[in-house]
Amino acid sequence: MKAFKLILILFCILANISEPRAQKVDAQFYADSLIQLFPSIDERERSDVFIGTFSRKIVLKDVEAALEFASLIRKYAQEYNDTILLAGAEILHSEYLWRKGEYQKGIETALRGVELASTEERYDNVRALGLLTIGNIQFFSGSSLQAVAYYKRAASVFKKLDNLQAYISTISNIGAVYADYGDKQQNEAFLDSGLVYLNRVIKLKDVAQRNFYLAALGNSGFLYYAKKEYDKARSLYSLWEQEEAESPNVTSRANQYITIGAVHTELGNYADAKKYLEKGLDYAMEIGFKHQAVEYYAELASLMESKSDYRQALNYTRKSKLLQDSILNEEKLKAIQELEVKFQTSEKEKEILSANATIEKNRQFQRLLVIIILLILIFFVTFFLLNRQRFKLKKELFHQEIDNLRLQINALVGKGTEDIKIEISEINKNIEEQLSEREFTILQLIMTNKTNQEIADEVSISVNTVKYHLKNIYEKLGVSNRKEALQYAIKTPYN
Repeated sequence: MKAFKLILILFCILANISEPRAQKVDAQFYADSLIQLFPSIDERERSDVFIGTFSRKIVLKDVEAALEFASLIRKYAQEYNDTILLAGAEILHSEYLWRKGEYQKGIETALRGVELASTEERYDNVRALGLLTIGNIQFFSGSSLQAVAYYKRAASVFKKLDNLQAYISTISNIGAVYADYGDKQQNEAFLDSGLVYLNRVIKLKDVAQRNFYLAALGNSGFLYYAKKEYDKARSLYSLWEQEEAESPNVTSRANQYITIGAVHTELGNYADAKKYLEKGLDYAMEIGFKHQAVEYYAELASLMESKSDYRQALNYTRKSKLLQDSILNEEKLKAIQELEVKFQTSEKEKEILSANATIEKNRQFQRLLVIIILLILIFFVTFFLLNRQRFKLKKELFHQEIDNLRLQINALVGKGTEDIKIEISEINKNIEEQLSEREFTILQLIMTNKTNQEIADEVSISVNTVKYHLKNIYEKLGVSNRKEALQYAIKTPYN
């Protein structure tokens, strides 16, 4: 079975992952602009807006700025106790990791976002986006069936929320992944499963976005080609051509014409096959899809061989080989350039080693001088220590007084920490990163020995959010648990 390209639409977040554009993006500007808008829009729109901004204006242009943007949104979410934005920030961070090729870390980060968004039903939209993102990562990491499992969970949530376009996009992806997996495994059951989901998209053509509908038509045509049902494949591709003609797209034609040409070849329509393959080749070259152009040349060579036109078949084979060699040369050149960089780095390291050797000789003399100075210092230090001995007793007495004071504080804590009054200004005065009002409220409440659930009920937030605040409080105070946090707070001067 010949491997042709399927169209996979990854809703909302993914677009054109293969060639990100190198443009510098001011993540701070976009984050500040959105933060100003957040109070005026409801939670569901809030998540859609900032994820949309992330995908369209940031990650496709500057993947490093994407990490900064996600961090700024996370900081805002923590400050204002916004669980939905906190979950969304984790999902955006996973998007960054995915695009950097760190698939496993991306999955783990997205799962944290899904867990946060699972605390309440009103966060279901973000939860579904997290599931969808995990499905995308699974697909690109080569785990097709795991991708389908997450896509199905996401589709179920989108359907419940009546988020129709997200639902259509997700089931379209399920169909495309089944088609891709079924073709690679030559398993007709998976091919049929793909058709089931793609047919759902086609039936929803009146409400589906046009690109979803066209992708479903093209992928269904591919599926029938893979099943060797060439008449059905031709029929679907004819419908695809009629619909696509209303809004022509060079990339879509470059992707689809190779399979359309192959279908006509199988049906013996050699003139039509050649027409589609030559046009598709032109489109592929126009947009720089060199690898796809190689496949077009190979398909044309196969077509000419079917017609017993061996001269043309040889000509197309040569062109395919030349283009493939050109691609390999480009890749080799790139590899050579990378080696040159490594070589230059190595030469610089040698220069550094030589310089270090010279420095070491100078240091040997300096060491001798230092030894002399140290002997002099030892004399003065010995004199100082002898004089210091008489202050030792006073120091020990001082430590005993401190220990007694600690015992009194511990006794006070045991009687009821709610009687101890602390001020946020006094706490913040002694730490580098300031506690927020919310975090200070949580700190006061843990001094009353309330459980996490009781604290959550009192301030009307989720238990997960309480845990998140506690983690931040411990980091800012430089402690690791409640007991140490209490001791820190009690040691702080208070009225």
